[in-house]
Amino acid sequence: MISSVTPIEWILGGVVGIGLLVLILLITAPFADVFKKKR
Repeated sequence: MISSVTPIEWILGGVVGIGLLVLILLITAPFADVFKKKR
């Protein structure tokens, strides 16, 4: 049986997912700039 997901869980999941994406972008952006400057 698949448990029903409440709207609150959908919102929390979306916030966590977006937060992780933003963190990854913030962490990788400086490194990308460094690689561009080296070239």
